[in-house]
Amino acid sequence: MTDQRNSYQDRNNSSRGDRRGGGNSNRDERGGDRRSSGGDRGKQDAGNFRGRKQFTGGGQGGGDDRQQVITPRRGAFYLLEAVLVDKRPLDFTEHNILKQVNQRDRGLTRMIAYTALRHNSILDAMIDHFVDDEIGTPQVRIFLKVGMTQILFMETADHAAVNETLNAVFGKSEPSKGMMNAIFRRTIAEGKAFIDGHTDLVAVPKFLWKSWVTAYGEKTSRLILEAHESIAPIDLSVKSDPELWAEKLDGMVLPSGGIRIGNPGKITNLEGYDEGDWWVQDFAAQIPVTLFGDDLTGQTIIDLCAAPGGKTAQLLARGAKVIAVDHNEYRLQRLHENMARLNLTENLEVVISDAVKYKPDALVDGVLLDAPCSATGTIRKHPDLPFLKDTDLIRSVAKLQLHMLAKAGEMLKPGGTLVFATCSMQPEEGEHHLLNVPENLKRKAIRRREVEGMHQILTPKGVIRTLPHMFSEEGGMDGFFIARFEKV
Repeated sequence: MTDQRNSYQDRNNSSRGDRRGGGNSNRDERGGDRRSSGGDRGKQDAGNFRGRKQFTGGGQGGGDDRQQVITPRRGAFYLLEAVLVDKRPLDFTEHNILKQVNQRDRGLTRMIAYTALRHNSILDAMIDHFVDDEIGTPQVRIFLKVGMTQILFMETADHAAVNETLNAVFGKSEPSKGMMNAIFRRTIAEGKAFIDGHTDLVAVPKFLWKSWVTAYGEKTSRLILEAHESIAPIDLSVKSDPELWAEKLDGMVLPSGGIRIGNPGKITNLEGYDEGDWWVQDFAAQIPVTLFGDDLTGQTIIDLCAAPGGKTAQLLARGAKVIAVDHNEYRLQRLHENMARLNLTENLEVVISDAVKYKPDALVDGVLLDAPCSATGTIRKHPDLPFLKDTDLIRSVAKLQLHMLAKAGEMLKPGGTLVFATCSMQPEEGEHHLLNVPENLKRKAIRRREVEGMHQILTPKGVIRTLPHMFSEEGGMDGFFIARFEKV
């Protein structure tokens, strides 16, 4: 991630180096770390926000050298330590760590860490196979993963992978450098054969794998894992004329009305960025707003959990008056900055509030609830997520979603439309909610003609389920659950 944290700003991405797919840091909307908590209702002028500095960085392997320039291998170590040892999301640590790596090396640093996370299971199994005794500290295991990832999955010369990684080792891990060197050499000689002999290993925790196999079957679940190993392309929502912008940016038009442009490098250098003609938004994330209709002129729609604003921009571009609600002042500041770049502030009202506590001055025509969730549908972009979630969290957030769904229904006029979405592949955060629809709502089935060109995402129950392997020939998509309701 670059030093500039705007969600529509450049996230320098590296598309080379991992033979099976590396880190793509062009992060678009993410639902997993949003929380519906804190803050009384407070309408504010959107231009008067003061950003709050979020906690970033840190880890047990730290030390004073983090205030200096650090090598890409040591930077990758810190990123992995933050996730695997300290259980902190990369969203909260990546910026602080990468700013201490030379800018030219940040793509490599990120690539090593992201690739190691994607192959963490096979790396752990290989380390356990190669080492007879105790491995020592968790930091030793992480340095092993840094080196082994380059040897096995990246276009790094073996000698460079070994020597540069050993040179990055420090502190209490230094006495283990001899053992590390031996394991690296063994990885060069035996690693590929080990991988070929362990195709049964899966790259996510067992509880996730079991839930996916139960919900989608083993064949589909393995296609999901395969999709996770690829680099996500960059998708854009455009204000108008997607065919023209696909031609200008050498992309393709998506069935959602957005465009896909692959991995173009620096986003801010692309034509139309400064003019506010488009914004970064995943293919699947573009779909919920389309269920309100094409022309929303004269309608007032509340966007709950609105920041950083991709769906807010869609609603405004379709003519709606939008009340954007989020409890996080820092994220709302980013939303307003994004809308200012897009020249979409005229019909925008911003409210700092807990979504379940917010009460509009008058009932509205529509509510978009892109609810807080486990975000397991975005693992391809966020490979740290499997190591930060558990069944208790999923149960807890699913309960919150139902509560938010009922509260959102109270904001609607009779006959008003509520679109509910989560970027999760967990049935508890999607399909299971259909068994517990709040009494003030009834399900309004999504029709085939509303998903023209993407019928595979529509289920027999009239809801949408997208999965990462869908549209694989075009580059895949995030996993989403989307349902539409009507106020009784």
